[in-house]
Amino acid sequence: MPDGHDKIIADTAATNFKVIDGGGKLTSKQSTYVRAILKGSNQSDAYREAYNAANMSAQAIWTEAGRLFRHPEVSRRITAGRAAQERQALHTGASLRLHVERQLFELSTKAESDQAQLRALELLGKLDKVGAFTERVEQVTNQMTAEEVTKQLEEKLKLAFGD
Repeated sequence: MPDGHDKIIADTAATNFKVIDGGGKLTSKQSTYVRAILKGSNQSDAYREAYNAANMSAQAIWTEAGRLFRHPEVSRRITAGRAAQERQALHTGASLRLHVERQLFELSTKAESDQAQLRALELLGKLDKVGAFTERVEQVTNQMTAEEVTKQLEEKLKLAFGD
């Protein structure tokens, strides 16, 4: 990355965000505040997590949290972290499935060989949305009364053995 820019590394399994220095330095408390904001805390809660605010009023915490949020280096790190989160969100399961579907569709119409087109169509057909090759079993249950069952059984016995 160019000088003066930091890197935010996202650990998707733990939604842990590590702020890696790349420009101006942050104190450990400022870094804790940035991480808390990136994890979804509001400004006041992030401030409480990073600083000893036990003897502060809610108004004082709110004021200091807002001031810290506007600090140029803290603000830049939060912006960079949110951008990293957005880039990461592009690679979720849903977006990857959509990408696969689009690529398979394109291959099914534009592949260079008939074999590749057929394979793409087969894979498209196996998708849950399409279900072209899903075996379905239909169960039909007739609810008959005891009298109807007896009558039907008598008719079948008569046909098999006569009167």
